[in-house]
Amino acid sequence: MMHLRHFAAGVVALAAAGAIGSGQEQAPPAAPPQSQQTEIGVRLTGDPGRTPRLAVPDFLAPGGDSEARSAARTIAEVLHDDFEFESEFDLVSRGALGAVRVGTTPAEISWDALREAGADSVVVGTVQKTANGATVRVYVYRVDSQQQVFAKEYSGASIANPRFIAHTIADEVHLSQGLQGVARTKLTFSSNRDGDRTAATFAQRTAQEIYISDYDGANQRRVTVNRNLNITP
Repeated sequence: MMHLRHFAAGVVALAAAGAIGSGQEQAPPAAPPQSQQTEIGVRLTGDPGRTPRLAVPDFLAPGGDSEARSAARTIAEVLHDDFEFESEFDLVSRGALGAVRVGTTPAEISWDALREAGADSVVVGTVQKTANGATVRVYVYRVDSQQQVFAKEYSGASIANPRFIAHTIADEVHLSQGLQGVARTKLTFSSNRDGDRTAATFAQRTAQEIYISDYDGANQRRVTVNRNLNITP
């Protein structure tokens, strides 16, 4: 189980528990965290007339092994792509963030470097392996005031499924701004990619099976295995 904690501007408030699935072949879609809507406090804004610009540097894996470091990097990459797809925020190029020092507290963040990169806000986080999977902590700060506007902790998350963790964070950040994200939605489609022949002997043709994937086409997996013409997902 993944347990979710919500910190509103530095004040800890316990939210409901949820779950992050493993994304295994033919497994049901992972259940999203059952969290209450985050109260809208400080808005993420940019200059007048301009969409706010977010920076999403690599998450940190303090004392972590290669698996934790890989998960931290994947979460940041997918989170950046989720924000970019939804177009509610502009994004600072991740290539421009290589020299930016980040941490989870204001004193650890290189604010001048973020301003130089054009960031209005920054998303930072940590990934730590635990006996039950991983604990992921996420924080969003405004660059102009160094004010924390979003913070959550996901415990018991599956470190083997960092993409779903990223999708969850993207939806939660959008929700904190009064927006409805789509990062945890799914696509279904019909395909004959496996080349199986239909089971019926009177109409030997390539079978159409049903597949499901993340909204961005990743994590594709086959749902039906009946060697038939499944054309209506």
